[in-house]
Amino acid sequence: MYPRIFDVRIGAGCGPVALWMVALAGLLSGCDVPPHVQRTRDAPLFDDIIRIRAFIRPTPWLNFDPSDPKKIDGMAVNMYLESARLQKGVFGAGTIKVTMYEDTVGEKAATTTAPGASTRVTGKKLFEWNLSPEQAMPYRVVQRPERTYVMGDGYQLRLSWGDLDLSNRQVCVVLEYIRTDGRPVVRSPFHLRIPTPGQL
Repeated sequence: MYPRIFDVRIGAGCGPVALWMVALAGLLSGCDVPPHVQRTRDAPLFDDIIRIRAFIRPTPWLNFDPSDPKKIDGMAVNMYLESARLQKGVFGAGTIKVTMYEDTVGEKAATTTAPGASTRVTGKKLFEWNLSPEQAMPYRVVQRPERTYVMGDGYQLRLSWGDLDLSNRQVCVVLEYIRTDGRPVVRSPFHLRIPTPGQL
């Protein structure tokens, strides 16, 4: 099932378009699927991931609740899983894991120094997302044929923490990829302050 997303705009001038946006626009419901969309949907899976490259916009906050448009109950993350063989982003055969922790002053997480190293975080776990390849499918970024994507294939994750009240909380977000052999590949944490309602 595709996630509930609101305020969707698709067209010229937009940023990266993920498969859930294409599905929401109805382009996957018929037989005439654009070749670049089909390519994204049918792209092969890799498991030789050695590094995670990720980016969070200055205002990554999302609203998943149409009954309360001022509510902040999610965030967006752009994520690339780097293949050892291709040296660029690919779609993973393992599990994408994102964990959000409380990040109090003086207790920030230690950063990783090598791909696959463990990231130890001081602070209470607030929320965790685990995405199998099937669950991550809607978040694949569709590559437009008229553009060049030097970083390869990537994901545009949209993560909701539901009814959990995180207003004005300082948090750290850890991104992991769990390979099918069980080896974790971990990115150093992002440190963020979630704004209060109405600041979306």
